[in-house]
Order: sequence, then structure tokens, then C-alpha cells
Amino acid sequence: MEDLKQKADRFVKKHYGDRAQNLVSLASGDWSRAYAFLLDGRDRIIRFGAYRSDFEKDQAMGHFTMASLPIPKVIEIGETDSEFFAVSERVPGDTHLDQLNESEML
Repeated sequence: MEDLKQKADRFVKKHYGDRAQNLVSLASGDWSRAYAFLLDGRDRIIRFGAYRSDFEKDQAMGHFTMASLPIPKVIEIGETDSEFFAVSERVPGDTHLDQLNESEML
């Protein structure tokens, strides 16, 4: 039986062909599984999940990015045979919302 990483790798290769390289598993959350990869030589993240609306919310929130809280821009939202996916820019750093003070969130 195919595991989730193999399934993701197969989808990325089918969808992007040779444009995509080096798919690496990242943490899985409550509602999606994330993988880092290179697309056309740029660092990207692809996530897979059950609900398109989750990714659409992320896309909308991308408009509120700021230096103290970088929010990745969602580049593409689509559908696989069994779920949805979103491709985002990869934003470096490890800042979490609960680490910011009030002035940094304004």
C-alpha cells in the first residue's frame, strides 16, 4: 500500500513534471500534511487536506503579511483525485503568533 509521502511524490511529479524537485516531508497538522520542495528552482510548500476552504482562508490571510509575521502567499489551490492541495511560497523563520507582543501585531 502506498504511504502518504509516496502519494504526495506521485502527485507532484504528475502535476509539475521535471519542474519539481526534492520533495521532503514536513510536520503534519490537524487538517493538512505539508511537504517542502523546489518548483522552478524556488522553495515552495505543498499541503494536502480534506477541505478547499481551509486553503482559501490561508490565501486570504496572505494579504496581511508583515515583517514581524510573514504569512506565505498561496500560489495555487487545486484538487487531487481524493483531496485538495495548496502550493505556497516558503517563508523562512520560526516566529509564531503567540510569541509576538501587541505592538508587533498592529
